[in-house]
Amino acid sequence: MPLAFQRRVVRERPGIAVEDMPGGHLLALSRPAEPAGLLCRGAPQRGTAPAG
Repeated sequence: MPLAFQRRVVRERPGIAVEDMPGGHLLALSRPAEPAGLLCRGAPQRGTAPAG
């Protein structure tokens, strides 16, 4: 899907920003460390209460 379309859908639905990453369509297979690191940075640590 085109990046502009993905940005619009994500902005309209969950209301979060899109992170561009090099690596093509199968990023999780071609460069697994980058998306895993991004997900881990945004995830709460185990045993901690959510902010807010």
